[in-house]
Amino acid sequence: MLEQQAVHPAGMAYYAACLAAEEKAIPLYRKLADAVHEHGTKQFVQLFACGTQGKGTLHIDRWHPLWAASGTPSIIYNEMPLIMEQEHIDEIVRGFGSSAKNCREAGLDGVEIHAAHNQLVGEFLSPHFNRRDDAYGGTLEKRCQLAIEVAREIRRSAGADFTVGLRMSWDEYLGPCGTQGPQSEQ
Repeated sequence: MLEQQAVHPAGMAYYAACLAAEEKAIPLYRKLADAVHEHGTKQFVQLFACGTQGKGTLHIDRWHPLWAASGTPSIIYNEMPLIMEQEHIDEIVRGFGSSAKNCREAGLDGVEIHAAHNQLVGEFLSPHFNRRDDAYGGTLEKRCQLAIEVAREIRRSAGADFTVGLRMSWDEYLGPCGTQGPQSEQ
């Protein structure tokens, strides 16, 4: 698994310098696919957007506010995020799709949607980080909406026969306000 490849410039973080949605990533991914396939191995790419777990001012040439489900500040940097509007959500969803398409075009074997460790998709799943009152927040079903849209867009863009996985955190270790708490089932 090639970890944490960003699907959108606003989803980059200090630990992901590659933007999978850019077509210039295809030749690099192709080299990786060829190298591992030569040894009979499969190669998947983990697609993600950092949400509040990044630092928007880290990349001087790509400065951006952090995009997040709600106005919960970054745990590490205490940076206040931009609360995503529908246009931002749509951009992120399209970014997942184009990133998966690029991976497929490069000859890689599949992708994993990173919805763990309080990254953006995981934040939408979390009752602690997601305090929205629209189609993406509140009930468990609504908090799953972004992950569902991302998966559908990947299928649409990369095809029904391209392998797609989902990495989730079972427990956020946030006590009763996290995914294991009583409000997680609302």
